Amino acid sequence: MDQNQGKRNVCRRLLLSAGIAAALSAATLHAADTIAYACNSYNGQLGTVDLNTGVFTQLGIGLSTGGFGVSGGALYGITADYVFQVNLSTGALTYAPNYSLSNNLQGFGSTTAGLFVVDGYGDLISVNPSTGAPTLIGSTGVTSGLGAGVLSTSADSTTLYWDNNGGAGPELYRINTSTGEATLVGATGNGAGSGSVEAMLFEGGTLWAALGYNTGPQIGTLNTSTAAETIVSTPSVNGILALAPYPLSALPGPTVSYRGVISAYQFGALASPAPGSWIEIYGSNLATDSRAWATTDFTGASGLTAPTALDGTSVTIGGQPAYVEYISPGQVNVQVPSTAPTGAQPIVVTVGSNVSQPQTIVIGATAPGFWAPSALLTVGNQYVGALFPDFATFVLPPGAVSGLTSQRARPGDTIILYGIGFGPVTTNLPAGQIAQGLGNTLPTSSFEISFDGTPATVKYAGLTPGSVGLYQFNVVVPNVAANDLTRVTFTLGGAAGTQTLYTAIGN
Repeated sequence: MDQNQGKRNVCRRLLLSAGIAAALSAATLHAADTIAYACNSYNGQLGTVDLNTGVFTQLGIGLSTGGFGVSGGALYGITADYVFQVNLSTGALTYAPNYSLSNNLQGFGSTTAGLFVVDGYGDLISVNPSTGAPTLIGSTGVTSGLGAGVLSTSADSTTLYWDNNGGAGPELYRINTSTGEATLVGATGNGAGSGSVEAMLFEGGTLWAALGYNTGPQIGTLNTSTAAETIVSTPSVNGILALAPYPLSALPGPTVSYRGVISAYQFGALASPAPGSWIEIYGSNLATDSRAWATTDFTGASGLTAPTALDGTSVTIGGQPAYVEYISPGQVNVQVPSTAPTGAQPIVVTVGSNVSQPQTIVIGATAPGFWAPSALLTVGNQYVGALFPDFATFVLPPGAVSGLTSQRARPGDTIILYGIGFGPVTTNLPAGQIAQGLGNTLPTSSFEISFDGTPATVKYAGLTPGSVGLYQFNVVVPNVAANDLTRVTFTLGGAAGTQTLYTAIGN
């Protein structure tokens, strides 16, 4: 799975923070993580799911529920006989004493007004979360063709949606929670292969849905005006039966996913970074909000030191504090501190007073890599993120990537490449410091770059002015044959880089 999808690209963010107009279109990248609580239909596990990528992270709690509801900052589920509250710290289920539903459940969900169910008569019922007592509100007006319905769950909206997967369905309705009356929005599904709606989450103005397809489960959105489906991702589990907003007020502790620490420059590669390298950490409950660092987060007499914590989230590597560039519940980006010991070291995420179980990464002397975003992957060939000196035109075959201005480089042209993890510079600037000017260079003769095996002249190799840990390479294209798949290689201290990258050379 491409772990770039839906994630925060460290190199791109560093380029932007350094004031460089790296012209990647927003259309080529997904937004930040959208994380939700989810119930895995295969074995009833509670976990979180990244709605943009479908990745499910188990929290280790087994339960069976006909849906999720949120009330008073707590998460609730339902069985045929009881409503129960889920303790997100311990996994314990507390059952309300006297819930009783006399007919088949056609949906369980919530709005800011509380918990609701639709029963087998098509009636809307409110549920007291403490006592479990049901109260009839009124008929939805849908009394025939009922079957395996789903209510939406929300913690910040008064709107309640219902998808009836009965004989005439699946059909999406909007329900008046004061009267119970349902208004048809439209039929869900988008043609052959479409199936039932298994769970819905209304959050941030978007109605998300777990969908059952003949070809397998999907995650998508439902248009709240037409009910049309848009597929977003494929879940990494066999299906999802309940969704709820994340985070709630009762957050469980942070969890770093197994094999969830990767190198920032090469998505999917397990992290084996060096001091000063950038890594990306994936998991659940890694932060209480989503944002990147701001100017006001920097410290020191001149404001040149990057923060080691953002909004209560911090990371240590080998016991040393890392520099935190971006946080979200599902992802944290950090720079490895200069003082991190080499060899196998524990990495720990702390959110407030909650501490994750340590994962182990191996710290080396260097871990170099060029910026090569997945947006520049064309027909299986990964292009390096090279720019012309206007900082807006990419070195690519014209039209190779939709939305990008691009042209081929010619011998004698100067082009600019970026990377991370190339090790100490001559000024011994430590990790976490903003580079000033062009004096922070790699040692002489340490770095060499070649195009199809022909060495290039390097005008500058060092840290990018105004950046933290971002390296810049100004190189002159050597006299090589025109080729849209010209291989770009480099050595650092005599050791060859491990990436397979290309650029486009013309006449």
